[in-house]
Amino acid sequence: MARYGLYEIAKRLNDVGSINVLVPSYHCDAIVKPFEKAGVKVKFYKIDKNCNTDFVDLAKKIDMDTKAVVMIHYFGFPNEIEKYVSICKKKNVLLIEDCVQSMFSSYKGKRVGLFGDVSFVSWRKFLPLEEGASFRHNGFLMNNQSRLDIKNWLKAVKNTVENVFSKDVSIKPLSSGKVDIDRSASELVPAFFNKKPTGLTERIFRKYDIRSVVIKRRNNYAYLMEALKNSKIVLPFQKLIEGVCPSAFPLIVKEDNVDVKLRAKGISACQWRYLSPDLSRKEFKDAYFLMEHLVFLPVHEGLNMHELNHIIEEVKKLVR
Repeated sequence: MARYGLYEIAKRLNDVGSINVLVPSYHCDAIVKPFEKAGVKVKFYKIDKNCNTDFVDLAKKIDMDTKAVVMIHYFGFPNEIEKYVSICKKKNVLLIEDCVQSMFSSYKGKRVGLFGDVSFVSWRKFLPLEEGASFRHNGFLMNNQSRLDIKNWLKAVKNTVENVFSKDVSIKPLSSGKVDIDRSASELVPAFFNKKPTGLTERIFRKYDIRSVVIKRRNNYAYLMEALKNSKIVLPFQKLIEGVCPSAFPLIVKEDNVDVKLRAKGISACQWRYLSPDLSRKEFKDAYFLMEHLVFLPVHEGLNMHELNHIIEEVKKLVR
């Protein structure tokens, strides 16, 4: 899982005397824990209701003790990369790209993950795998210990990639046949550090048709967008720009528990229902708004037309 790759990054930041890092206010729980475990203080900068960065707030929050800024490419859409790079260079801090949701996305013909000083991905967000994460660095921050040439993303950075393998312990089967999300799984389990991949994982990775994954996900996203764009749903990403390989289809709804109701209909919708307890609701009201109202729908390559139409039908029933 990517949290293990992020922990490896956090340890090396701390090795060079890091005091704090800046993380987007809208985030999942797995992005904070690795820094805390490595002894790195986490501070937050503002993200608005459309998942846009408040760059004035970001620049203001960087102080003499800040060593890095984390940038998230939400749902596969490249963030405002030039602005991040400019601020980080001006302030002399490292830029960490969170590519967990954007493993196969690119920006202006260049793979995301190659713009910052460090980046990390989670394989299982895009491939049928239970394990694995990779992080890339530009060489001056940390020593390269292992390489594994894995398809296009890793080929582009094959001289500066480290891989962390960990089995997913976050989903537990219940007797009812449903699954329970174990929130404690965001804690890092020492037994999973630096595990080597199974032979099955390596075979799947090397033989999987990445191009077809990208095409199918883009087609599914475009189909949902066309069907839902004129409804009462707010779409934070209304253009499927070139280079995007979406991880999910995000939408903002006013109704409560839409993700729970959709899952009851067999649709794997979800929300990030966690924000750091250090996050002030008064200061970061937009992040709390997103936590409570932003739902993401599946767009993975395994969906067929019947399933896509089922998603559209059920969403329209719930959002009025």
